[in-house]
Amino acid sequence: MTIEEAADQLAGNWRKFESFAWSEAPEDGHLWALIPCNHRDMTWQDRQRLRLPGEREIVRRGSETLFIMRARHWAVGWMDHIAVKVKNADGSITPDFQWLYKRIKEDSE
Repeated sequence: MTIEEAADQLAGNWRKFESFAWSEAPEDGHLWALIPCNHRDMTWQDRQRLRLPGEREIVRRGSETLFIMRARHWAVGWMDHIAVKVKNADGSITPDFQWLYKRIKEDSE
């Protein structure tokens, strides 16, 4: 999957989540993606299989358009998501999504 295909598929994905509301969603929320990465009942092995960048690595970037977000969940208590702005208003792919895509692609090879 190319980065353009991934961006098209992920932008606004959270609006399709069943029984989910992002109460603090940005005004341009349709340009953002939420990628589930951790929950209360997830084992270390489950997290390793996801092959997502670690929380520390994301936090170190210090970005306002790429961060870890925690949401309450009725079944597992809480879920962490990687929140990333996928596209800019002009449709171009953001640097943070480019970085995240590259990291995930590298880790899956």
